[in-house]
Amino acid sequence: MTNPNSISQTVNGNTITVQAFTTEVQGSTGTIYGPFPTSAAGEGHGLEVFGTNTSGVNNPGLGLNSQPLPGINVTGTDFTSSSAAPGFDNIQFAIPGSGLTPNPSFEFALFSFSSPTDVLAVSVNHVSNFGESFWVAYGSTAPNLTQDFLSAFGGYTFANEIPINPGPPFTAALSGADGISYLAVGALPHSAFGPLASFGGQVDQFYINGLDAVVTATVPAPLIGFGLPAFLAIGGAWLGASLLRGGMIRRSSAAIR
Repeated sequence: MTNPNSISQTVNGNTITVQAFTTEVQGSTGTIYGPFPTSAAGEGHGLEVFGTNTSGVNNPGLGLNSQPLPGINVTGTDFTSSSAAPGFDNIQFAIPGSGLTPNPSFEFALFSFSSPTDVLAVSVNHVSNFGESFWVAYGSTAPNLTQDFLSAFGGYTFANEIPINPGPPFTAALSGADGISYLAVGALPHSAFGPLASFGGQVDQFYINGLDAVVTATVPAPLIGFGLPAFLAIGGAWLGASLLRGGMIRRSSAAIR
């Protein structure tokens, strides 16, 4: 179901809702902007701001066209006169005519679950030939997104997922994301920021392809996936693929206290 600023899906009685945000970094402060609308507002010539049609063709997953909108005063945009950055990324172009240099930024999606959930893996897919490294953060209480990024996610556990041999799709198996109610998935920042690793000189840009998730203490449920043209449930082979790729993932984890 597509709502004004979120997308939701119910699988086996567990309702999963996802929203999209941008964080701008200034020194040790990360200001969170959003949630972004699912409508075709602002720039983009009819493209969704957040959803599965952010590039002019059906995405292989969720994407975001970050841009200034009423109540969302980001200092940059995902659009130029000739190109766009329609996935979740750490790209921010100058706003035409503003004369301002945008702040460094990274975009993320926040998933919430109506029942405690074990998230076993996250899968992303390519937008272009850029990298697909990402971070995840998970916890049981709702983050206060009006706060600074590091304060908002205080107490959450973070992991940086960096493929050694990138190649779409990139599936990262998670360890310890059990009985959670919230999961954030985002692009790495330009420079290390709190528990988030640096993007290491590589622009990252990806669609969020799907989650392998089950309600805690129940039998495994079908995978939660994002497909074309909207949410789709994906078959059980996806988890097998993520496990086979497990040796190709470099991970670092930390919790903000």
